[in-house]
Amino acid sequence: MNGEVNISLNNIRNTKTVNINGVGVIHARKLGAGEQLDLSVKLRRLGKLIQELSKIDFMQFNEANPEDIKKIEKLNKKVESITNEIEDIKRFEFHTYKRCLTDDKNGEVVDVIMNTLTDEERTELFKQIFGEVKPISSTEEINLEDKDV
Repeated sequence: MNGEVNISLNNIRNTKTVNINGVGVIHARKLGAGEQLDLSVKLRRLGKLIQELSKIDFMQFNEANPEDIKKIEKLNKKVESITNEIEDIKRFEFHTYKRCLTDDKNGEVVDVIMNTLTDEERTELFKQIFGEVKPISSTEEINLEDKDV
């Protein structure tokens, strides 16, 4: 009997090696529970911001009216603030997914993938690698105040 044991960490770490045609080989891992939770919270917030942004109507104002000009300026600041928060959330999502990918070429393959795929294409890539992902429903509320954490 041989005392040698061979173990693959791929099943333990839930990683997969993926050859992407024309691009190269990457190693992918699923999002961890904490990452999924953080991302879910951010994406719910993103949905609310987009709804809020879609309700803003500049057409209701008359640019010849000084009072309306003040309202337009105030609304512009609000739109800028919402847009900045949306950009922050999208950046967070991008980096969260990017941390799940590695390659053997100092990140070159990962950079090509992450910088050329759209958000939807990155989501589809993870679906193809790991199967259907069930995100937390946007109707689910997470209330940590009632929990003993």
